[in-house]
Amino acid sequence: MLKLTLIMIMILTIIPIIVIIFVLRRFRTTIKQSIGELFPTMSLLSSKMENSDNWNGLDYSYRYEKKGKSGANFSITIPCPTQGSFRLSKMLATDRFFLRTGMSVHVKTGVPLFDDQYFIQTDYPEFAASIFNIEANRLVILHLFKLGFNSIELKNEKLTVSIFPFQFKHQLTKQLAEDVVSHLAKIKNTVPASLAYQPGYSDNWKQKRRLAFWLPSIMGIGGVAALIFSLIKFQPVASGGMFLESLRYSLPAVLFMLWYSAKVLKGRTTSHRDWMLVGGICLIAFVTTAHGVLMFTNGYLDTSETNRYDLRIVDKQRKSSGRNTSYVIYTDSWREGEEMHKFSISSKKFKTVEPGTSMMHVETRAGKWRYEWFVTRYLD
Repeated sequence: MLKLTLIMIMILTIIPIIVIIFVLRRFRTTIKQSIGELFPTMSLLSSKMENSDNWNGLDYSYRYEKKGKSGANFSITIPCPTQGSFRLSKMLATDRFFLRTGMSVHVKTGVPLFDDQYFIQTDYPEFAASIFNIEANRLVILHLFKLGFNSIELKNEKLTVSIFPFQFKHQLTKQLAEDVVSHLAKIKNTVPASLAYQPGYSDNWKQKRRLAFWLPSIMGIGGVAALIFSLIKFQPVASGGMFLESLRYSLPAVLFMLWYSAKVLKGRTTSHRDWMLVGGICLIAFVTTAHGVLMFTNGYLDTSETNRYDLRIVDKQRKSSGRNTSYVIYTDSWREGEEMHKFSISSKKFKTVEPGTSMMHVETRAGKWRYEWFVTRYLD
């Protein structure tokens, strides 16, 4: 019986190892077939690879980089000396929606099929339009996207075409890289070296944009500080009701800021994306700030008497979720309508707790806004 058990353990151990080795070898073969010609030294552990070459006197570079859980990026870049910039990608549903609402504007080439399929982000609409009004450049875009690339960007005097997320089903060879470079060179040859176009915004707009970003950002920093301090000093016994109460103040502020930022940011190709970013910052900042201020004032302005409770511990539990482990105890409750109250404690204290014997000592106050909070709490 013992021999049979040992054999089964060996089989159950060896089979997974064989499967893992097979999968890794298969994946390594896939990598070599995909981009092995461009990156001969690439391995399974490579997170970033970069190489350079020359095509007909034009230097170019290509780069592979993992970007965490979001995937990997592959790009090919050529130099393109100019002061202008743009980014072209596929038209998204959000782009179409905000174009219809008038929040953002579209750089149009006059070719409906192209304009409906691609979206151009730029601070210089006339500059970008002068490039893509040329039919040959639009054909280059169609060709590159057909190869699997999904964005092209001109920034910091470099013209880059990218695939993100990159998948190893893409077969990238030196011949393909040179084909891409030859097409990028066609666009480069039509890009004005000097920027004779005015930006699509004014200095006044830039000041309003800074205000739209900085106001919620600064408030958010203060709100986080107030919330952290209050959780340490004036932690409420039950924070759910206080949080809902804080929404009465934070949500109107968020709605006002969304209206204000929409008013000052609209009219550019990237207006809707700036607006969504400001909206996300506002939601976090104002909700955090309102909750933190309400919690702080509830404790700091409280003048009520301190109440003391000696509570018997009736149960303790160790809860695991993934890599996180929490330790909680349950005591008799002093609150009306509640049979037991839950406390989180450290693993060291958890080991010393004996349900039915150990005691939790609690001191609370009623709170300025009638949200009871802990003055202190400790175990025997």
